[in-house]
Amino acid sequence: MEKKRKYKHVRINGRKYILIQACTYSILLTILSTAGSFKTGTPKVVFKMKMSDIFSAVTKTWICRYLTKVYACYHCKKHVRGLDKEIKCETCGKLSCVDCILRCEDCGKRLCFDCYIRCRDCCRTVCTDCILKCSYCGRNICSGCSQKCGSCDERFCANCMILTHSKFPYLCPGVIITVDNVCRPCFSVLYGELEKKYLNAVKQEWCIETWPEALKGSVPPVEPLKELSTSLFEDREDTLKALRVTAAFLNSDLVYNVKFIKHYAYSGYDSFLMWQARGTAAKRKEE
Repeated sequence: MEKKRKYKHVRINGRKYILIQACTYSILLTILSTAGSFKTGTPKVVFKMKMSDIFSAVTKTWICRYLTKVYACYHCKKHVRGLDKEIKCETCGKLSCVDCILRCEDCGKRLCFDCYIRCRDCCRTVCTDCILKCSYCGRNICSGCSQKCGSCDERFCANCMILTHSKFPYLCPGVIITVDNVCRPCFSVLYGELEKKYLNAVKQEWCIETWPEALKGSVPPVEPLKELSTSLFEDREDTLKALRVTAAFLNSDLVYNVKFIKHYAYSGYDSFLMWQARGTAAKRKEE
């Protein structure tokens, strides 16, 4: 019949712990080696010390530090024992278990559930030192999702940034000098009046005459203003519309020497036909 182990309760710092009888003597000999002079007998140990001095010496040893290092994770309330399993939040100092600790994906700092912040765009976990706020709407964004305004150099989220060429799709490049990526406040200041003028040009583009390059002799007397070259479009008619809108934006009467150019765009193994138009914006000469 297997012999049952005998356990002994030891109270240290007001807490009750269990020591195995078979290991009691060897553990106490190791722990109390620096506590003072002692004599050992077989099978009992005789100490020339008070009991309070013995327990004060025990509390300074590594085995006691291991036994007394019992805490509850503040988030899940799980009881964890051992120096290798405690994780301290580097922001607030709270102790958490392994399952309740997070890491900042920018700097690698360990965070508890009260100190981490989620990016509103990509949901990355970042700390308070690495989080940024959109200067316009105040959303929490990480460094990877923030965009720099080309005019004021402030940081904004993607929803508060405007691609200027997307606001003028039918305007030929080079007609107005634009900053590629600007915030909403800067766009209203820099391009507010130009946007109104552009919308009026879109409404008046049907009034602009176009003359192909093949009809050189039939063009009426004109005063050339500017050489125009459109962006690439999938539809050929969109390139012609871009010439008319740009001519109306420049207060021109017609566009002559119009020609169309084919371009091939490739995406993997697929190819796409793109169109571009060129011409000269001009005003009619008064007779």
